[in-house]
Amino acid sequence: MKKILILSVGFMAMTMTPAMAQDSGLEAHVGISMYENNDFTGAQGRLGYMHNVGAFMLGVEGEIGTAFTEVSERINDPQLGNIDVDLGVDSNVGIYGVARTNRDAGFGLIGRLGYHSTKFGATVSNAAIGNVSADLSANGFAGGIGLDYAFGEARKNVVRFDATYLDLGDLAIDDGMTVLALSYGRRF
Repeated sequence: MKKILILSVGFMAMTMTPAMAQDSGLEAHVGISMYENNDFTGAQGRLGYMHNVGAFMLGVEGEIGTAFTEVSERINDPQLGNIDVDLGVDSNVGIYGVARTNRDAGFGLIGRLGYHSTKFGATVSNAAIGNVSADLSANGFAGGIGLDYAFGEARKNVVRFDATYLDLGDLAIDDGMTVLALSYGRRF
């Protein structure tokens, strides 16, 4: 999936390079993310290419993220006693088609639709069973909305806030997960 993501962004950049004179170009973002009601907090990075199309910008962006925190819960089973469960987000990778209001404006509205692959790591521990680790993954639709503010010389610095819904249909534990992200970006 990472190779597809890098190749897609690279292909878009190569095919649209002549349009850079029309206020189009690459964007890179790094930021913090909060998964599902602050269950997990982490970091994410994005790389994308936006092309000016009249009053809108259209483009593609790839995203990769991870969480630094885990959800821990203790369950009391009548036969096994206390069971500790730890769950974390190992990685979140996605590719999106993006639309934004005019790049020349300071404030912009963003919409994005795409596909994600999210991997979770789980550990279950108990005195009777020891430690058992499992990896879970979910792939599917992802979509979101956001707002950014561009500032500085030629509006090349960007602060962005967005919310993205990840469909977790592959996992029977939940219907989906929302990711809130706040990032700083640079336009090239």
